[in-house]
Amino acid sequence: MMLRVIAPSRLHWGLVRPVPKPDGRRAFGGMGLTLEAPGVHLLAFPSDESSWSGPNAERLRQFAQRYVEGIGGFSQMGVPSIRWVVERCPPAHCGLGSGTQLALATAWVLARLSGHPEDVGNLAALTGRALRSSLGCQGFEKGGLLLDPGHPAVGQSPKVEPPECREEYPSNWPILVLLAEEPGAWHGSREKKAFAGLESADNVSDSMEALARQEILPAVRARDFGTMGRAVHQFNRLAGQAFAGVQGGLYSSPGISRIIQKLLLMGVEGCGQSSWGPAVFGLMRDMDHANWVLNRIQDECPHGVWVTRAQNHGASLEVDSGANKAD
Repeated sequence: MMLRVIAPSRLHWGLVRPVPKPDGRRAFGGMGLTLEAPGVHLLAFPSDESSWSGPNAERLRQFAQRYVEGIGGFSQMGVPSIRWVVERCPPAHCGLGSGTQLALATAWVLARLSGHPEDVGNLAALTGRALRSSLGCQGFEKGGLLLDPGHPAVGQSPKVEPPECREEYPSNWPILVLLAEEPGAWHGSREKKAFAGLESADNVSDSMEALARQEILPAVRARDFGTMGRAVHQFNRLAGQAFAGVQGGLYSSPGISRIIQKLLLMGVEGCGQSSWGPAVFGLMRDMDHANWVLNRIQDECPHGVWVTRAQNHGASLEVDSGANKAD
């Protein structure tokens, strides 16, 4: 038997309330969009011994180990050794959510093989995801344009929350994804230190919530591309204000800021930084504009550039009962 999980990537346009407050309001929350590419393709099949190969294979091994430890060890699994092959995966720590997608894909395979619960909340808990944002988990489950309500600030451990709102993002609006800098600058201890140094800014958070509910979501429903793009750019800039003191400005590097300014000059109003970056996104009106911009900026993006579309459905798991090995 061979199992293949195909999972999307995601753009994170910003956390709404990155500083938890003990006043009953939810912490974190945010808004983002699930993408078809660059996604995660994970292959798994029984083998004489366990092995891991492909991009981010070591992270895959760690996620599998967390899952096994979370359910009480191999004695609770009842599954054979597995050969794991990561066929495709975005770079780690680039702002496209590859860690969450790979973790959930790994856990889904193990849950299916062992007969354990396959709901995304259980998969996330066993692999240590959704500690702040639930957008990656919501995208894995549902896809689309997502407004994450965030976690209760006190009294509960972080868990996967259902989206406050989910909208179908038009398939005829392409998305440009650019990596002009090497991934990996923001994660781990540096990220934890950055969050510890943030100050609350309720006025900024309130403005972001208003943009999401009153401008972005209605514009997508009305297929008003211009209003949507301008509002997403403003939402993303406001998200950067909370982190300006720790990342040196609205964006996490001068190089990212330059790419965004160039996109704006080329008429891409809906552009910004995804999560910590270095991934930059450009929301495009049509393929002609997307290709025109791509041709003029791709030489400045040595670590990857994609023209993709929104994915309005979640991850999939394919099972081939007749297969015993990878092609």
